[in-house]
Amino acid sequence: MKAIERELKQIYEFRADGVPAHSSIIEALAELKELRKDQSRLDWLASTEQNIGNVMLPKECVEQGLDGGLRGMIDYAMSISSNETELRGLP
Repeated sequence: MKAIERELKQIYEFRADGVPAHSSIIEALAELKELRKDQSRLDWLASTEQNIGNVMLPKECVEQGLDGGLRGMIDYAMSISSNETELRGLP
């Protein structure tokens, strides 16, 4: 239970009295479960031991995000995407 509390404190803001500023602890736990599923998906995709999944990213993303592994590459691609959106004035 302490591990879950630590994870929730990292994800959600808490009021001064320790109550989550989130609408319900059940919703927070459900979201945490989904985040763990996403983590498993990315870990599998990034694994060099699997040979059926792949990711295509521009060379620049691979070069710039190399230190962060697959997640770093994806983060870099997302930053390019959001920058391009801002430059175009899109929401």
